[in-house]
Amino acid sequence: MDDLNLRLLFKAKHGDSRAFEQLVTPYEQMIWRVCWRLMGNRFDAEDVVQLTMIKTWKHIRQYKGKSSFSSWMYRIAVHSCMDVLREKSREKAELYDEVPESVHLAETETTPESEMLKMEYNERIQKGLNALDNEQKIPLILFAVEAKSYDEISEILGIPAGTVKSRISRGRERLRKMIENIGKEAR
Repeated sequence: MDDLNLRLLFKAKHGDSRAFEQLVTPYEQMIWRVCWRLMGNRFDAEDVVQLTMIKTWKHIRQYKGKSSFSSWMYRIAVHSCMDVLREKSREKAELYDEVPESVHLAETETTPESEMLKMEYNERIQKGLNALDNEQKIPLILFAVEAKSYDEISEILGIPAGTVKSRISRGRERLRKMIENIGKEAR
């Protein structure tokens, strides 16, 4: 952490809300992406992002610097998502009411047909991710979407790097099969 962020952290730990806002602003987009992927829709993701920021503010004094600040925030976000999902399953509510907006892919030729194909493929990916259990989905999203290393994911989730690797591998394989099956069902 650089000197500016250390000063912001110190001030935030002592109740300075402006310093806290400056400290967490660079991480808002990464937290949003993780929550959106884990929750499966924009509305729940927005709620969990807010919850994550509230928990981060509430517990900022507990941050000891043993991991990077971004890993600490990821951990709060992932646990917040899991708590909300557990609560929703207890209430027997639908976890994923809507198909989220299309994932931003690298821009290529944009024709109506290519846009439709992108949307269909992205829907398949999201449906496949939604069907994975959290044990595989969370490490896979952190790895594939957030480009976190095995060690970073290990730190975020508090599990050995070897376990992270195997969960990602199994998750990829299950996701690949599900995407293929969803494509066959659509035909």
